[in-house]
Amino acid sequence: MKIIKRFIQNLIRIFFMLLTLIRQCLRNKSDIKLGFLVEEFFHEDLRGFGGFGMLVKYITDHFNPKRGMFGADVLLTFPVDCDQPQKKRYHHANVILKPKVNKNYVANYLRYSNLIFQTRINAFISIDYYGSYDYPLSVFPHMPLMIWHQDPRDEQEWVQIITVSLEVKFLSKFKTFDYNRFMNNQRTSVEKMLDDSKRLNRKIYFVSQANQLNAMAERLYGISNTNPTFLPNPIQSIGVQHQHFSQKPSFLLLGRLDPIKRPWIYFELAKRFKEYDFYVAGSTHYQEEMDRVIANYQNIPNLKFLGRIMSEQKDQILNSIWAVINTSIHEALPVSFLEAFAYGKLVISCRNPDNLVNRFGFYTGEILGEGTDQVSMGKFETAVKKLVSKDFDKETRGLAARQYVLETHTFENYEKIVREVLTNKKSYL
Repeated sequence: MKIIKRFIQNLIRIFFMLLTLIRQCLRNKSDIKLGFLVEEFFHEDLRGFGGFGMLVKYITDHFNPKRGMFGADVLLTFPVDCDQPQKKRYHHANVILKPKVNKNYVANYLRYSNLIFQTRINAFISIDYYGSYDYPLSVFPHMPLMIWHQDPRDEQEWVQIITVSLEVKFLSKFKTFDYNRFMNNQRTSVEKMLDDSKRLNRKIYFVSQANQLNAMAERLYGISNTNPTFLPNPIQSIGVQHQHFSQKPSFLLLGRLDPIKRPWIYFELAKRFKEYDFYVAGSTHYQEEMDRVIANYQNIPNLKFLGRIMSEQKDQILNSIWAVINTSIHEALPVSFLEAFAYGKLVISCRNPDNLVNRFGFYTGEILGEGTDQVSMGKFETAVKKLVSKDFDKETRGLAARQYVLETHTFENYEKIVREVLTNKKSYL
């Protein structure tokens, strides 16, 4: 039975490969349609509200309504509760859904292949690389693939992450979770993908949202000399033309309120600086665990929980605060940093991707564990005091941050680099 399935699957591949080749011959060569391989897409039906989903949403919201020669659709690779592959519309993008139930395999493979073909994509781009990407890639084995380093976690990163006891407690709920096994699975998936791509002549390109991620990704995947191209994350809202700051110092924690983010450090800061406002924007994926943590801080007058904010509300808060504070044990280069910079605001953080926090804010230095001991809290307190000091020119530093985003993290720059990679750069394979 397996042999028959494999034979029919290969026939389906050949059929759509021929159709794709015909389409490529007829299409305008400047027309680029990306197919994002990602496990979330910023919606409660599509695995929640993480940074990866927000990033892809920014891209589809910007390019697709223009109906120009550059666009993107989404292949959600994490299986969902449905009997057969489906195409739905979210955030101006077609989203191809893969069923969780593994039945009617051949029929579903044919339907899935056809849905992807209908989107007219001519290049895949993946957010990092996971085994769930193998299935859609198998449908069109000759289509080029860009692997976009967003948050590759090597052993060094995992060793730091597990110093946070509540994060370990959460991970322990997944009885089979072991970070070494998780990394090995990623490495095995990459090895298989590269072997298949070499055999089938698929072009592979590596791109990265931050230069510091390149060596980390190579260690994780067990490969070398990938020569990634810097592909900065584009930012949707560039903010207002003139800086504005609230009358009294105010700060923002922007993002998921999950254990890995250690929001309790920020809450403790609010207790120590009662004369300043501390806003919290975001929700948690782990309601039961984090609600107990948050309950201990609900009665602090200057600590204000806003929930998840979007559009005008986010614009208003970013336009008025003095700085974004990030307390995570682990970050790559979060979108929240770039959003703060876009509004001419600084970042206080214990993570310093590509030295941007040193340039446009205050880097506290590495802080492991819970982060609420006196030494760790003292580092954050010192940073806050320096930022609010009359001797510190937050305006000039903030304008430099804004200029960096205006020059680097634009959609025009994003499209230019993607086109350059796909048309002129020598592929890894």
